[in-house]
Amino acid sequence: MPQDRALSVQPWHGQVTRQEISLGIPLDSCTALSGPVVSAAAGAVIGDAEPFAFLVPRVRLRLESEERDPI
Repeated sequence: MPQDRALSVQPWHGQVTRQEISLGIPLDSCTALSGPVVSAAAGAVIGDAEPFAFLVPRVRLRLESEERDPI
């Protein structure tokens, strides 16, 4: 799942780093948020799709693994 992975690019090292992470967020701790979103950048990515957001009071990120690949 996308929320379980982080990617970063280090062109100066000629590599991409993939970090597998564990967020461990229980769904019942998430609070749905609503309101208008006005963003040209978001509109360029999602078009006219309905945006969504949620609030999580606390997140403990755990690094599970890290791999490096050449660019």
